[in-house]
Amino acid sequence: MVTTGRKDFDNEEVDLYNKFFYSTDVNSTLVYYFPKIDANVSLFFKYTGKRKLYYVDTETDDIQEGFINDYNNLDLTVGKKLFNENMQITAGIKNLLDVTSIDANAPSIGGHSGGSSDPQPVSYGRTVFVSISYNFQKFK
Repeated sequence: MVTTGRKDFDNEEVDLYNKFFYSTDVNSTLVYYFPKIDANVSLFFKYTGKRKLYYVDTETDDIQEGFINDYNNLDLTVGKKLFNENMQITAGIKNLLDVTSIDANAPSIGGHSGGSSDPQPVSYGRTVFVSISYNFQKFK
């Protein structure tokens, strides 16, 4: 588990112990190897904790404090080695849960205030990828 600190530069009245705002990040990886076919399946998980943010109240021009809720991300990758392990083919899906925006208690950029919970973008959505790499070796 990792705790990330963010420095608060905007509020001079905050005492020394409250100058950093912390959020929790948890990363986990699970890999299974299939020796008979020389392939592996990997699952990557990331939890991002609730984070503090600032926004400008367009009605009063005051800087307001808000937050963005916590969220999860999950990636899946399958890899296979070929030609004496010189070639690797990898395919996968990033953002398997298709998380694109998270609820926050701050208005969207350019929006108006009013205590609503507007979604904040965090990702462009689910993506699929394929990768082929080859290792050219002159000498062994």
